[in-house]
Amino acid sequence: MGVPGNSINSGLAAELTALHFGLKLIVQMHISPVCIEMDAQNVIDSIQEANSDHYLSSIIIQCRDLIRQLGAPPISHVMKECNKCADIISRDALLLVLPFFHYVSMPLCINSQFLADKEGITYPRTLY
Repeated sequence: MGVPGNSINSGLAAELTALHFGLKLIVQMHISPVCIEMDAQNVIDSIQEANSDHYLSSIIIQCRDLIRQLGAPPISHVMKECNKCADIISRDALLLVLPFFHYVSMPLCINSQFLADKEGITYPRTLY
């Protein structure tokens, strides 16, 4: 799944949009059980906080509803280094002009990273 950077006006909006569409796909495809891992702590905070005055409250409420439909699976924060496949896909999405798309099968751009994840290869965390 990918959300090109030129169609959404903030990082939080992009991350929430990706979460929303991912949750919709999970519900539509009847995938269960699930656990939700994100490298965007601000999205997790937005979903878990009770603030209804947020400028993105509509999509936040929709995400909460979808999460309830899935039986309230845990949402946890993972470091970006734990999410390399998603990072590769999101960088690849920047080259596209579509507002949103999803893959029917695993994209070729993540084959080697997927195999590395499967083998348990880890990477050091880089601090800037």
